[in-house]
Amino acid sequence: MVGVLLVDDVPGERANFEQAFGRDLTVAPSIDQLNEQLRRGLMWDLAFVDFNLSSQTSTGLTALLRLHHERPATQTVTYSQFTESGRTLYAAAAHHWFKASALMDKTKNDPGTLVHYRDSICNGINPTPVPWQRRLQWAPLIDNLLADASWVRVWRALRDAAGDMALVAELLHVDSSSLRGFKDRATEAAIQFNEKFHDIPHPGRTRNKKGILAAFAAEHRHFLTAPDLSTVMSPGTRAARKPARLAWRALSRQSQVVLTLCGIEVLDRVAQRGTWHPRRVLIKKTTQFVPIDTLAGLTQRPADSLVDQVVAIGQQDHSESIEISSLAPRQEVLAAHHRNPPVPEPLGSGQLVDR
Repeated sequence: MVGVLLVDDVPGERANFEQAFGRDLTVAPSIDQLNEQLRRGLMWDLAFVDFNLSSQTSTGLTALLRLHHERPATQTVTYSQFTESGRTLYAAAAHHWFKASALMDKTKNDPGTLVHYRDSICNGINPTPVPWQRRLQWAPLIDNLLADASWVRVWRALRDAAGDMALVAELLHVDSSSLRGFKDRATEAAIQFNEKFHDIPHPGRTRNKKGILAAFAAEHRHFLTAPDLSTVMSPGTRAARKPARLAWRALSRQSQVVLTLCGIEVLDRVAQRGTWHPRRVLIKKTTQFVPIDTLAGLTQRPADSLVDQVVAIGQQDHSESIEISSLAPRQEVLAAHHRNPPVPEPLGSGQLVDR
């Protein structure tokens, strides 16, 4: 049994899916309903995600983002009418940003084709039409069209300004000189996208940047003015969520004996200065082998960015160089008395430093 999700707000679209998948089908006509299904723990092997969800706040981009975070094992199909405004950009975004497994035009959604898509994808075969597979090789071009988060506002204003950058600057309340970089880079990006996705020949050197930008903004207005585009386009938003890692977890839960001629203890109340405790630890020299403990006091007032690395300093003679060995493979080696500044640069395992 293969669970299938359809994210589409048009009731008439369901008939063919119901005929193809029967009880294996779940329908989410809105992001709210998708969120509810996710909260209930529903799982799917395959999801067909439309772009237009008739919402003032969300499009299929948000649905792809939610599935990307909450159901990363679910394979997705970009599902839309690709002759409509902005749908080629949606196809590029789904492929490049969310690794969509395939693309299907809504006009081809007969039950037989739907079953073919399901079976092909589950067997590792891409059922996307070959011309679209060639186009989607150029999907990373979308990043050139949205090279900065501020560009979303510029694209929106461009449509209202018919490509007039002076009017765009006025609408955005910025100096027109600040838009020169956008004008040059966005024009070239639009030309490249048109060439690869719409088979429009490259115009060569052109001074008609206003016309090119105005036409592109109008052609792709539904995508470029999508209410969730600014959020979804951010790589940070799309980054896979990872559980927070407490700094001291780099150490063993149990005491570890450090076999050096002198040792370091992480002393209690190291976090007594609160969440902005400087990046340093207290050291205690001994002539005995001593354990390094992850003390309970650390969890009472956890410090921000506490060191996740402790070093053992072994020495025979104070006049000789000492070796610093790392116990945890992370960023910086910090071993300083609390009155001293933190060590400015990290040292790798086995490196020597003059005392």
